[in-house]
Amino acid sequence: MKNRIPSWDNLQVGDIIVDADGEEIKVLVILGDVFLASHRNEFDESGCWYTKKEAKSLGHKLKVNTPKEIVVKGKRYREVE
Repeated sequence: MKNRIPSWDNLQVGDIIVDADGEEIKVLVILGDVFLASHRNEFDESGCWYTKKEAKSLGHKLKVNTPKEIVVKGKRYREVE
């Protein structure tokens, strides 16, 4: 399975969104272009419903985890979970 880079076009349950204040919220449910987000930093509690357009206009951004790389004797290696 390829690593998916989260975007508003491929939003999935479980994605983490960083709001304009730097707080994290988790996508709990998606219904078309509307999603239910958790409370800030409380991923097990429901928070607010947003449209994707509304979330973007509020400055929310999807958190993208980039794989860590290390270099050993000139060769690059990616961290694997």
